[in-house]
Amino acid sequence: MREILEPGGYLQWMEVDMNSWRILKTNTDNQSDALEGLFQALQGQDDRLSPTYVPSLSSRFEAAGFENVKSEAKEAPPHLALVLHECNLLITDILPRKMKNEKVKEFVKEIMPRVESETREGSCWAFTRWSVVGRKPQ
Repeated sequence: MREILEPGGYLQWMEVDMNSWRILKTNTDNQSDALEGLFQALQGQDDRLSPTYVPSLSSRFEAAGFENVKSEAKEAPPHLALVLHECNLLITDILPRKMKNEKVKEFVKEIMPRVESETREGSCWAFTRWSVVGRKPQ
């Protein structure tokens, strides 16, 4: 990426830290078993679901020679948590297309109505999102 930037140009990288996964609920009595089961079932199905580099993005920018590196880890504000969760659920449509594990494919298909119900009741996945910006030297 650094090579395509002109001197003085900026690179911004935003990424979800999958290792920060947790469940948020609008009410402690809300169910979340299906959401938890779905997330666990997807683990190991695609390397993109378990990146370990996200918290170290700023040090990677610096190691690549970027200057004025700034990073920020943010949680979704409460009013956006369910909306971001809905975006995250798109992965359940994308990943099974290339999955080789037929049992997991079938599990995802079967559990989605329960996941949708739990989401409507106010349970959702939550992740820390990282944003890193760095400047290529002049």
